[in-house]
Amino acid sequence: MNKINKIDSGSYGICLFSLNNFSKYLKNNKIKNKSLINFFNKNKLLSDDTLEKGIILPINTMSFNQFYFDFFFSENKKQTYFSANNWTKIAEKGIFNLEINENELWICSMDVLNAWDINKFTQNILGYTTKNGVEGKESFYYEAQKMNFASGKYLVTLHGYKRIKHNEPVNDDEDYGLGFELKKVDDFSINSEIPENMNFEIVD
Repeated sequence: MNKINKIDSGSYGICLFSLNNFSKYLKNNKIKNKSLINFFNKNKLLSDDTLEKGIILPINTMSFNQFYFDFFFSENKKQTYFSANNWTKIAEKGIFNLEINENELWICSMDVLNAWDINKFTQNILGYTTKNGVEGKESFYYEAQKMNFASGKYLVTLHGYKRIKHNEPVNDDEDYGLGFELKKVDDFSINSEIPENMNFEIVD
């Protein structure tokens, strides 16, 4: 599978985490649940703790979509996939804490948390091929992708994008994107957000 920066918002959301950090947190807190979404929804103190420590960044997209995505650094945010390909920014949220460990960061569908299995993270891209519509056109469901960034603490600002000129025929799966602005820091911000919800709806 060729690397394309797309991710599916299965279970109506996506999440960012470093596998080593997240798995250690689960082990240290003796969390053995396979349905981690339900677990963290019922355990707000632990859920808030993961956000404060930058263990995971969950984002409720409020729609089941396939999004283009891009990561960029604050000092180079004008040089992004979206700025180079005729997209317009329609939303922004943040800042959030995120710690990257072992130079690896995963962007995943929330489906990964619904059926947690650390042993499935064996390739840089996780997903499967599906057939859609009457014609049975094949498409790839992007469940998770591994990105490589220097280990350390980061502040993250989330940006939502919409293609200025729609593809024809209009296809939501081709017209919305998520941008993650990273700023490396020595310490996490005490002003980072822990909102009542992590909703970030950009699909109209």
